Amino acid sequence: MASNPHLFEDPGAQQKTVSGIACATHFAVWEKQRRVPHKASLDWLRNTRLTGKSTGMFRADNDGRIAPHTGPYPPAAPGARASR
Repeated sequence: MASNPHLFEDPGAQQKTVSGIACATHFAVWEKQRRVPHKASLDWLRNTRLTGKSTGMFRADNDGRIAPHTGPYPPAAPGARASR
């Protein structure tokens, strides 16, 4: 979603994350990547961290591995063409 970076930049909270999930749609909880939001939520609720960081943008790859995302957000899907 294009609005997510703006929400992330909102100064209201110091500890916050935003995540993208490869190969997922708005129906992610019923798709192949359904465990990614559960894993991320559990990590956040237990530790107030995602992959050891208390703030940042993250991306889950096709295998569900969550890692910090350093490129533009939202990240392009693998194999997607850049818009002109």
